[in-house]
Amino acid sequence: MQMVLIAIFGALGCLLRYFLSLKITQWFGSAYPYGILLVNILGCFLIGLLAMLLIHKWQADIIWRTAIMIGFLGGFTTFSSFSFDAIQMLEHGAWLKAGSYILLSVVLCLIATFLGILIGKGLQ
Repeated sequence: MQMVLIAIFGALGCLLRYFLSLKITQWFGSAYPYGILLVNILGCFLIGLLAMLLIHKWQADIIWRTAIMIGFLGGFTTFSSFSFDAIQMLEHGAWLKAGSYILLSVVLCLIATFLGILIGKGLQ
């Protein structure tokens, strides 16, 4: 049952990532991978927040925690797309663009996870 829930939640996360990334790209353009960057930052915030809420406040069953945190958020965020976008920029000689994307992705995702944890702890 746990693997079925992870697969279902993973599919839902993947679909939401696609939809949000598409919309963000429509709003901001495709010159910079804003869609994946913002989705990854949001996903990092959510994993921090949900870890605190699901584990500590709600004491959710392990089946639901893994379905949400591994399935949904694993499908929602995407390190592989981030890596591919960064390599594409480097291959095209866009060093500054690639460097800013890598730096922003790592730093902002860490900050987002930390903020999610802080907010989650505050809601306990």
